Amino acid sequence: MYHRQTFFTSDIFDFATEVLLDPNPAKFEVNIRFGLSKSADVTLKMNDAAGQIVHTVESQNVTGKPFGSSNEKFIWNFENQAGEGVTSSVCIYILEAASGEQLVNRSGEFAVVR
Repeated sequence: MYHRQTFFTSDIFDFATEVLLDPNPAKFEVNIRFGLSKSADVTLKMNDAAGQIVHTVESQNVTGKPFGSSNEKFIWNFENQAGEGVTSSVCIYILEAASGEQLVNRSGEFAVVR
């Protein structure tokens, strides 16, 4: 029997789910949804394809909720920290959730289409 394993298995990091982005590709904004099984401090970093941080959002003490019930989400409107719009590109998100001494990172790509 084949079992798919990833670095972030639920046995090790059981408090953060996969991250879902909707829509992808996106034209005006993107919804970044995630679930936590326990409270955590969450940071979302949006990077350009070169790895430079374009936008960062921090949220302290996000309450844990199972994914699918009442998901936590960030909405990014494709503006950088200075409030300027970003151009069409592939962006990389990094979602960090810290709870006690545990730190979970989730990352992925999505396309900004202007």
